[in-house]
Amino acid sequence: MRAGFSGPARLTLTLTLTLLALASTPAAAGAQGSGPPVNTVLPVISGTTEDGQTLKATKGIWTGQATITYAYHWERCEASGPGCDAIPSATRSSYKLGHEDVGHTLRILVTASNGVGKESAASEATVEVAPTPLVDKGPPRITGVARVGELLTAMAGTWKGTPPLSIAYQWQLCDSEGATCAGISGATESSYRPTHSQEGDTLRVLVTASNPAGKARAVSLPTNPIGPRRTG
Repeated sequence: MRAGFSGPARLTLTLTLTLLALASTPAAAGAQGSGPPVNTVLPVISGTTEDGQTLKATKGIWTGQATITYAYHWERCEASGPGCDAIPSATRSSYKLGHEDVGHTLRILVTASNGVGKESAASEATVEVAPTPLVDKGPPRITGVARVGELLTAMAGTWKGTPPLSIAYQWQLCDSEGATCAGISGATESSYRPTHSQEGDTLRVLVTASNPAGKARAVSLPTNPIGPRRTG
């Protein structure tokens, strides 16, 4: 009589033989591999390409002998060409964009290593990094005594955005309540001396800040009503 298997024993043997067959197929062998790392899908960068934002990178997909380790290095590239330079110390899978990246593109270089060798693969370059628009973080203000002939000085306020930053001033004459304001012709310096004809009115200053992303404006609170010239 020929010996055989039946029931659970036969099912177990069938599953074992099936799994062994699958493990020996070319597809299964390629999933792990036995040689140096080989990149099959390039790394990918995600995030908003704007000054101050953080980009993240995947390592891509690799085959090769286990265990594979990965090293990252970000590169800054020309906006309209292939020239790229490594960014010192940018060796994590994420990178925070800075002012120096504006006008450039970036890519990530991933180097995979195992006991057999190592190989590198670079992502596609990002779009050009844009500057951050200006944001008013503290309004302009006026210092000094609001009096005819006294020197008033405008403080530009606090601005956040990609440098370089330029500031322009425009003094405005308002009514005694600080309303109905109009620009004073030629009053575009950071300081101003009220005149006799402005006595009883108020002043405020309009600040226009400019950077590579564009312009933004902010206005100060009005001064107290302008008092008469000091005598004696």
